[in-house]
Amino acid sequence: MSDAIDWVVDVETTLEEAGGLAAEVVDWLVSEGIILRSTRENMWQRGPLYEPGPCAEQWSVQVIRQVDQCGLEVVCERKVFHTGDNGLQGFRCPKCSAQHEPDALPWSDAVGAWFEAKPDYILTCPACNNGSPITVWHFLELEWGFGNLGFGFNNWSITGRLATAIADVLGHRHRLVHEHI
Repeated sequence: MSDAIDWVVDVETTLEEAGGLAAEVVDWLVSEGIILRSTRENMWQRGPLYEPGPCAEQWSVQVIRQVDQCGLEVVCERKVFHTGDNGLQGFRCPKCSAQHEPDALPWSDAVGAWFEAKPDYILTCPACNNGSPITVWHFLELEWGFGNLGFGFNNWSITGRLATAIADVLGHRHRLVHEHI
């Protein structure tokens, strides 16, 4: 069996802010009945999973409660939130909107530089010759996210409304990333 994770990635939070903001969002999710304060073990060993609450379905497309790995995990570390087995179809330049195949760009170098907090995570578009940070390029068909704070809904397909509500609590821009493991 495979797992799917919908990540709400805060693309603006610093690493120093991540823990405090994570606690605020967890408190809000508990107050809305979307999650319970209780947790279960996460088989991926990335921290505990908060169990779905009584109102989880109101904010979701599907919650697979009968699966042990159903719940919310919170990640407070520098991370590239990617699509996993969903693959990478290509990129769209944020300046000219030209689309490029993955093999046409040195994108993995830019991703690695961002992850290592190096300043050279710029990707240059062959069509317009403009360079932009990898973090603002559009990933096709499914987005990737770069950040220090992420909320992963494991085996729990959320609505865009929930992603937007979490971003509103944070007061930051976000990306919704669909990962398949």
